[in-house]
Amino acid sequence: MDLFRNVTERVQLQVKEIFGVSEVSFAAPMLFSRMRGEAYRKEGTDHMNDEYWHMHVDKIAYPDYEYTSLVYLTDHGVDFTGGRFEFRDGQASSFLEPKTGRLLVFSSGSENSHRVEKVETGTRYALTIAFTCKKEKGSAALLDTKRHRAELRKPAKDTK
Repeated sequence: MDLFRNVTERVQLQVKEIFGVSEVSFAAPMLFSRMRGEAYRKEGTDHMNDEYWHMHVDKIAYPDYEYTSLVYLTDHGVDFTGGRFEFRDGQASSFLEPKTGRLLVFSSGSENSHRVEKVETGTRYALTIAFTCKKEKGSAALLDTKRHRAELRKPAKDTK
């Protein structure tokens, strides 16, 4: 648990520094994602919601998100294929290949429409940590269990 706390606090410091904000709180929900390749989907053992594969804006799905961060836990091309992170600006796309330990940080609004390609083979793991500047909506501790449970019980919003 100390490692987890250390990583999440370091990410929080990076968000403050990158965006020049003095205070940000953790926003619920924090997501640990496991995206598996086609073989798992064929077996019917992976019931992943398909929202990741479609272009979306985090702030639409989670209104309290102001900054989104991902910590990659596996390597593209080694642990899995596919699964690249895509930002789209009009018709132009840019891709990021996940690498263990790589941190991706971006503002959560419509300026950062994005998606994740479907994983073709293997398994892709990532930790998504979001932040808010609204003190009443955030949490000083990442795993404020009560707040996260309430957020996860809410029905998903249509992000398309």
